[in-house]
Amino acid sequence: MRNYWFKARFFGWGWYPATWQGWAVLAVWGLWLALLIVLVNPEADPLLWITGLLGSVGVLIGICWKKGERPSWRWAGEPASAGSVLLRALAIVAYVAVLFALIARFAS
Repeated sequence: MRNYWFKARFFGWGWYPATWQGWAVLAVWGLWLALLIVLVNPEADPLLWITGLLGSVGVLIGICWKKGERPSWRWAGEPASAGSVLLRALAIVAYVAVLFALIARFAS
């Protein structure tokens, strides 16, 4: 059995830290985000700020994928039904659309 740093969540999709290594990765990621927020002004250089933010999230997801259990939509540890996964996916798409609309509204 592999010693996973991150275990799959019981509800939804994603991971949580399961070992000290997972917590260390999460702590370093949090420090990186704090440095990014302090050192990069999003109004002065939005491209650098967004690139740093998306890059750090991508690195965290990559580490979780490499060192964790394979995630899937779950409810109480059981895989979710196809219909509930579709509804959640549509909710996420709607959420992202509203988020981008708000960003576009306040950016102009």
